Amino acid sequence: MSYQRETKEYQPFRVKLNKVKVLEGVEVALLSPGSRPVSDTEWAQPVTLDGELCVKVDGFGPASWNVWVRVTSSITDEVPVMYCGNFEVT
Repeated sequence: MSYQRETKEYQPFRVKLNKVKVLEGVEVALLSPGSRPVSDTEWAQPVTLDGELCVKVDGFGPASWNVWVRVTSSITDEVPVMYCGNFEVT
């Protein structure tokens, strides 16, 4: 997907664990290609619109942006971190 840098649209993304859609306990990090999330300050809460997780594309400079997610749960100590695709800002 490609967006103009002036846009204020939402980029949807999907998170599935064991083929089950996850909407709660999800955080998102948007990073340039080749980067991986390493700090807790890189993570933010996504928005849920029409049953889909989204991030607002607003204020991002022209570049390719990778979407990373991590999922936390009160029932397990596991915290999976997954790459969920990318989008372009022109």
